[in-house]
Amino acid sequence: MDEVCEKRLSLHRPRHQVYFGNVSRQGELSVSLPTRFATDFESFCKKSRWQASHSLNTSHLLAVIATSNTLMAMKNSALQLAKIRKSVVELNSGQGNPDRQQVKQGWSLVAALHCVLLPDHVRPRSSYAPPSIEMLVRRWQDSCLEIREAAQALLIRELSRLGPEGRRRLIESWTPFLPPLLDDSLSIFGSKLQSSVPTVQPSAPAPPIPPRTKTAPPDVEPVRGSEPPTAEGGEAGIQQVRRNQATSIILLGVIGAEFGDELNRADLTRATAVSLLELLVAAPSNLIPVHSPLRRAAIDLLGRGFVHWEPHLEISKVVLGLLDLASSNENKSGCKKLVGAPLNAIEDAARTSRQSLSLIALARPPALITSLSMEVARYNAAAQHQTIQHTVISPLLKSRSEVLRIIEELCEKRYNDIIAMLLPVGDILVHCLDITILKHKSMADVFPPIVKFNMVAYCSSSKRIAFGGKNGTCVVHELRATKTHSLPSHNGPIAAVAFSEDGKYLATYGAEDGKINFFQTSQSFLGMGQTQLKLAKTQPAPTVSVPTTPSGTSFRPRLVWINSKSLTLMLPEGREQRFSL
Repeated sequence: MDEVCEKRLSLHRPRHQVYFGNVSRQGELSVSLPTRFATDFESFCKKSRWQASHSLNTSHLLAVIATSNTLMAMKNSALQLAKIRKSVVELNSGQGNPDRQQVKQGWSLVAALHCVLLPDHVRPRSSYAPPSIEMLVRRWQDSCLEIREAAQALLIRELSRLGPEGRRRLIESWTPFLPPLLDDSLSIFGSKLQSSVPTVQPSAPAPPIPPRTKTAPPDVEPVRGSEPPTAEGGEAGIQQVRRNQATSIILLGVIGAEFGDELNRADLTRATAVSLLELLVAAPSNLIPVHSPLRRAAIDLLGRGFVHWEPHLEISKVVLGLLDLASSNENKSGCKKLVGAPLNAIEDAARTSRQSLSLIALARPPALITSLSMEVARYNAAAQHQTIQHTVISPLLKSRSEVLRIIEELCEKRYNDIIAMLLPVGDILVHCLDITILKHKSMADVFPPIVKFNMVAYCSSSKRIAFGGKNGTCVVHELRATKTHSLPSHNGPIAAVAFSEDGKYLATYGAEDGKINFFQTSQSFLGMGQTQLKLAKTQPAPTVSVPTTPSGTSFRPRLVWINSKSLTLMLPEGREQRFSL
């Protein structure tokens, strides 16, 4: 590693040992000083350097990993470092410029050493002072993205290094500080949870907070992650308990997300899930500001461990809360941003919410789609009874761009899940798409991912969208009249639908039952009544097995209208069959 740093990265070995110190929260100074007998540099690196302090090691590891990742992502970073030192060291003319790939690999090795391999290189291994888990937890959502990513990687690595037994002790130590398990007077959530989920009875009482006397000597032992600090009284003791609650929520959330099976008690998993949801939906207060790092950490962990939290949460509250935060920064997206500048709190919360929504969508597509479609149905039912004094506003319209982004991501990565739930997806799309744009553009221009699905059709002349469901039902949405037609068509999944050019006919094809249905548009006298779709004709068609590839790239049956009275069924292997009315 020394050779990599010197030759590839243009770094220099320190001439003397480096001595560090830090100041604790209580104002106590901890410093390592030169010893009476000088030691060689190699002994310093392998022994005393990483044995002095848990908190000092945490700060150094975070700094080294964050810096390495930053330089690894930079272009020509080694050349820039060489230019800075050219007044000190002259580069050999025969060496040439270092290869960029080798430079990236060198910084990657530095980051890997300090993040993963370091405990195995310290001698003796038992003397290694591991990074403070409590400090890493507090940096889980640091305002600096590089420090945040380094802290998350270090914490997950440290939890893995502890093993199942070490993680079990951590869980036992920090569980009593979960807010739902504490007394209301100490809980950061207060007496009532705004997530409207019943609190869980504590399985064990919280550790007592004995008063500290003036003559009591200060505790100078370093605080390990498995031993929550509580030995304070009065106002300082309450503040410490509140800090412990924040640490407990994030730590147990990380363990649940990364090692979900180890939260083997349902009450513990439920208390953690309730705490994360409460941080998302709680009203802003002095203890929980609206864009605090603690709230961002809860948003992040809800997405990471959603598979484990889902049975204990009301999914609609999670989705709506994340959508509200994700769309809070949309109107400011046009502002000029400096490259590399830290995000402000609002942008950071929106960014974290979008990432969490993507994780939830990819982990549980049916749950997310069902939740969104239920909100659409709830809004449609309420809108039918709204009055002038009470106007109903859909929560999804404010976040329509974010909803469409999620559906687009699912279309690309969860093709089969979209097909399985195409009818509720259609309700969501019709609700969130801007109908006025469809007057001038096609459906493919407004929402390009829809062209992948042959069981979706749009008629520009009649302003209708048809969705063929897996249950054999075709749902037609009339955009002009905001009306929906449900047409039972087939005994199996609908493989393809298509409108005629004039919009008078709709054809549906069922690959399993082997038939094509033609529906005709009909109106009452003089076109003054409501439009209806009636079955005009049914014709037998070939049966084919539709492939179920995850990406939907394989050829699927397609209907193409040749003229107003005939169409062609496009089948795999170049086969075609024509049908006429």
